[in-house]
Amino acid sequence: MRTKFRIIGGILNHFRISTLINVLGLTIAYASFLIVVMVVDYYYKFDKGYPTADRIYQIDSKQEGAIQYEPYMERPLAEIIFGCSSYIEVGALKESYYYDVTIYDMQLGALSAISYTTFKASDSFPGVFGFNLISGDFTNFNLAGKAIIPQSLKDLFFNDKNPIGQLLVLEGAEKEIVEIVAVYEDLPANSSISNSIIVNIGNENLNNWNIQAYQAYLLLSNSAFLNDVKKNMINTIKDEFDIPYEKAVSISKISNLHERYFDSSNPDENKGNKATIYSLIAIACIIIFVAIANFINFSMAQVPYRIKNINIRKLLGSSNRSLQMEQLGESAFISLVAFILAVVLIWALSGNLSYFIIDVNISLGQNVYLIFLTLGIALLTGILASIYPALYSTSMNLMSAIKGYFAFGSGGNKLRIALISFQYVVAIVLFVVALFVYRQYKFMRDYEVGYNRDQIVTTKLSLDMLEQQERITAELKKCPNIEDVAYSGQNITNANSEWGLKYKGEMIVAYFLPVTANFPFVMDIDIAEGRDFKESDNLSNGVYILNKTAQREYGIGLGENIQNHRREDNASIVGIAEDFNFKPLYFPIQPVALYCFDHNRMWRFPYAYIKLADPSDPTTIDYIRNVLFAIDPYSINTTKVVSLDESIGLLYEREDKYARMITGFCIITVIIVIAGVFGLALLETQYRTKEVAIRKILGAKNGDILRLFSRRYILIALCSFLIASPIAYYVIMQWRNNFAYKAPVNVSIFFVALFAIIIITAITIWGQVYRISHRKPVESL
Repeated sequence: MRTKFRIIGGILNHFRISTLINVLGLTIAYASFLIVVMVVDYYYKFDKGYPTADRIYQIDSKQEGAIQYEPYMERPLAEIIFGCSSYIEVGALKESYYYDVTIYDMQLGALSAISYTTFKASDSFPGVFGFNLISGDFTNFNLAGKAIIPQSLKDLFFNDKNPIGQLLVLEGAEKEIVEIVAVYEDLPANSSISNSIIVNIGNENLNNWNIQAYQAYLLLSNSAFLNDVKKNMINTIKDEFDIPYEKAVSISKISNLHERYFDSSNPDENKGNKATIYSLIAIACIIIFVAIANFINFSMAQVPYRIKNINIRKLLGSSNRSLQMEQLGESAFISLVAFILAVVLIWALSGNLSYFIIDVNISLGQNVYLIFLTLGIALLTGILASIYPALYSTSMNLMSAIKGYFAFGSGGNKLRIALISFQYVVAIVLFVVALFVYRQYKFMRDYEVGYNRDQIVTTKLSLDMLEQQERITAELKKCPNIEDVAYSGQNITNANSEWGLKYKGEMIVAYFLPVTANFPFVMDIDIAEGRDFKESDNLSNGVYILNKTAQREYGIGLGENIQNHRREDNASIVGIAEDFNFKPLYFPIQPVALYCFDHNRMWRFPYAYIKLADPSDPTTIDYIRNVLFAIDPYSINTTKVVSLDESIGLLYEREDKYARMITGFCIITVIIVIAGVFGLALLETQYRTKEVAIRKILGAKNGDILRLFSRRYILIALCSFLIASPIAYYVIMQWRNNFAYKAPVNVSIFFVALFAIIIITAITIWGQVYRISHRKPVESL
């Protein structure tokens, strides 16, 4: 054994540089693979973290006149569905939206205020999702005004204080005081239900068929009874509304919560993208394949050094099997070292990858089984990569080994060409994909949305500010750099209230955005037909400006009437606006209805849009903050003033991270490929050292030798480009189909990728060739 380890140590010492590069390449490959499988595992298990996950189903409904299903319904309809089948163990409701509120302890007062999210839900909600109780009692979550909180909020806000029985003030559009009755264990990050303050819904809208603002969930006694539940639900809807069976089928549908996450028809903005998951899985597999190819390259590079040793040991009695197993063990050891370094690398970077990784916990302690999976793959990689070199190095007869003919065997040449061609194809495909991914997300980020986003700053007013809204407007307009201030009932970058409105006896569906009369002017929304809002519209029954999509989809003309907020058919359409985007651009433009009316009758308008003459002046933001905090000093920790462009950027935060993640892994794979090119260059320069010396004696210049070695690789790169281009184009087109707005596929990205690969390859090869071409010929000979 001492002899075997001495031989292995001598080989590794002789190939110090190549061994170091091999180990570093494998370390990066295994670390990248482990991170990728952690990300894939995170999304693959989305909404699987509840104890009852396999039996939870969500109901989507479709309004009359609507094209697609939405996750909203009326509470009476949900209550009817809950009782339609004996296989439904229990049903639960929650409000469709999460609300950002300011919260503070009743005893400590507003000085303790922080921002947090909240929503209302039925008392059965914790049971449906199998919440784990930390303290308190879920049975007390049975009346309006009762609330349960996540453990993270308890630790953040109450510290060691017992929150059970404490009164918590929630300030949003209204002020509400709730009593905390229980603390639940935080849900996993990969859950569609956010860790929030959950307030009991009480009897809110229990018999109101006009408010479609709730999400409904079913917990089945057994998922095998799903088809029976569907049939019972359809028959119940049919009987309740006295409609044909076919129409009842179209009103509601049921889908498992986890499966729904990846459903392409899922209307939620926060939904899974299978194309991205498949891309990550493909990258993980490619990383391992490239690692195997590189390992073979480096193993083959060692053959010239160890071939005589192997054949002498064969003459002294060593069997081919023992020599082959020795090489397999050596490769497995190198792979194991690289794996250990990869785990250490991830441990060191675990807190510094948020720029690239989306909400994924890459802590080693919570991904133990993935670590062991990667360990198995690492050992298998080492063994697979050494099989051919081990067989090849032990298959030579003594005379061939002494003369060095092994280096020129057709089998070895074909393998080297196949390996480098495979690596070039991979590198070019990934390079092109990475360039297009970046271009697609930049295209969406910079796309003209149809309203002014460069001169606008936004903020959400606190309850105290809302009560002095006119004063705020007057104070803000005193600043010479502030041109005007408009308000809306919803944030334009997150408008999510889809209303059904009667038009000529038929139901039309549009995103409903109540605004002040000056909103289109402040936002620079172009009016294609008709007129803008006027201040006198606030005294009318309500007037609408629809976008062109709504006009085109429903055939509505100027001057016609549709329902107002009181369900009266006397709100007139005064204008048609050019289409504008308020959702991320992977969604198509949908019908939008801007609505102007006396907002004190029904809604408050907490979202402010402040138009600046010069957005580059930093003092204006400070002036706005000073005005707001002078009116409500307690909001200093909860009120944010940001540019609208920044708010729009947040819509693409997840997509930007996807782009960075895919691009980063593609670049890492290209780096590993280049390391493989280095291995092949190392092999070739090793067995052609004497040839180079003879060429120099015969008058060859260093440039001639550089061209001689690089010409072959450049030719292989060009041939690989012809294979890689259609593959890259197909991948791009498939991935591109996930977006409503698609960046153009410019042919330049293909040639940029080719040029980059050739330049990087040339630098890599020239470094090796330069070393041997500047050696004295007599030393080489």
